[in-house]
Amino acid sequence: MLLFTGLPMMFLEMAFGQYASQGVITVWKAVPLLRGIGYGMLLATGIGNISFMLVTAYILFYLFASFRRTLPWIGCNNEWNTVLCSELLSDCISKSSIIAANGSCVNPEYMTSQELLSYGVAVTPSGEYNFSNYVDPFDGKRVRPTEEYWK
Repeated sequence: MLLFTGLPMMFLEMAFGQYASQGVITVWKAVPLLRGIGYGMLLATGIGNISFMLVTAYILFYLFASFRRTLPWIGCNNEWNTVLCSELLSDCISKSSIIAANGSCVNPEYMTSQELLSYGVAVTPSGEYNFSNYVDPFDGKRVRPTEEYWK
């Protein structure tokens, strides 16, 4: 499409416009049958410019965000993070706690034996907690913090 239509059309418009000293819309008054080409080119240029500006805005936003001491998309301790943030699970388990269905990190000592069984946590005879069969209530729904920052 670019080779057979786009480039010849661009060359034709540039040559025709330079010869007539007119813009993309008014130059086609010489050929009324092809008048819509000027409007189409103006529309295509406008849409292309809007998408280019959007990409440039994303680039500038993330460029300036990356100058912070700690990157804003690292970790789950930000205001935009949800209970589905993937690092919450590892942080909670490293504290020997589990994530409850409401998304809070709960120490197993404050849970009943029935609640512990529903999460797959077993209590050993010595009173320690066995997390080997722990079932994350949000398994399969976890999202990386970078994805949450993006959204």
